[in-house]
Amino acid sequence: MPKEKKSAKGGKKGISKKREAKKTVAKKPSKKELKEVKKEEKVKAKARPPELDLSAEARRAKEETRRAKEEEKPRVEMEKEIAKEKEKGEVKAEVKEEKLEEAEKEEVKAEKQKEPAHFYCGTGRRKTSIAKVRLYQGTGTFMINGRTLDGYIGGRKLLEIIAKKPLEITDNLSKFDVNVNVSGGGVASQTEAIRHGIARALLQVNPDLKSPLKKEGLLTRDPRMKERKKYGRKRARKRFQYSKR
Repeated sequence: MPKEKKSAKGGKKGISKKREAKKTVAKKPSKKELKEVKKEEKVKAKARPPELDLSAEARRAKEETRRAKEEEKPRVEMEKEIAKEKEKGEVKAEVKEEKLEEAEKEEVKAEKQKEPAHFYCGTGRRKTSIAKVRLYQGTGTFMINGRTLDGYIGGRKLLEIIAKKPLEITDNLSKFDVNVNVSGGGVASQTEAIRHGIARALLQVNPDLKSPLKKEGLLTRDPRMKERKKYGRKRARKRFQYSKR
């Protein structure tokens, strides 16, 4: 090994750069220091706000209440603005009133969609139409595809009588609310499908109603359907016009 030369002042010359780097490197923290750091972290974790320590259900409930308050605030503010603008006689008040009415309608729809838990169901058929009927205990309201009976049928009294016939025979017209989803066919065949579905649902309410419903023929599925078209003919039976020449 080559000896290191001493300077005139007594210091060493030619010290390698690696040795200098080793001297400048910071010391690793000891075990005691690491333990103290961990303790501090635990103390900070315990000092978190109580909102973060809530259970999942409590958090959901808190979020729901917060959302409800946020929904209520804009409505109250809107009503105040409308009152002020009415006093001034501005046109903006009418626009905001319309928005409020729309919001109220949406709330009514949401409440209607929240149906009660217990119901009696029945499926009715006629031609190509299928009606899924649900009976809830109520006052006698009739809803078909989200519309009233009169609005859906179009004020045709005969069809209204056909739809309500099973309830009238069994004296349950004002005891149940009827909710129907219908698809396929026309309005006339749909009303007969609704009648068939209501009759079937009433059997679940009370099996003793079978005899009065059966006498009126409301439980039997009407098998009459449109006959299929045949080739070489205009319709099922009708022929094309005959030409002699």
